[in-house]
Amino acid sequence: NPRHVCPCSAPRPTPPNPPKGKCAGVLNDIQRKILLNKEVIAINQDDSSQGFPVVPGDSSIWARNLSDGSVAVALYNEDDEPKSIRVSFTAFGWSDTVAASIRDLWAHTNNGTAIGALPKALVDAHSTLVVRLTLMPLVV
Repeated sequence: NPRHVCPCSAPRPTPPNPPKGKCAGVLNDIQRKILLNKEVIAINQDDSSQGFPVVPGDSSIWARNLSDGSVAVALYNEDDEPKSIRVSFTAFGWSDTVAASIRDLWAHTNNGTAIGALPKALVDAHSTLVVRLTLMPLVV
């Protein structure tokens, strides 16, 4: 597949190939957004256990308990139409009365707080929404 071949590896009459080791790869915007997302890379590199499907046999909601106590959640829509997905905090071993801040890792935005569940999110067809939930301190 020529899309996966480094343009520096094939001989070209004009312009000449760059010197060995000096080839700059080419990423389009979506590849750059995915592959260079530091917040998503941090989840991947966390020393906690691997993520898991929240409901066995259902690939639409994945979670990973992170070493700092937060939870990374991926909402995946494999359908051909947009889909609303919601998940209760009890799926992560949290109480349904706790509050957590919501961080959208693709948009790099803080999206408020939720109590007991991640609110319904509309996920586009064949897309994934990735958020990080961080428990909020109890106020007494």
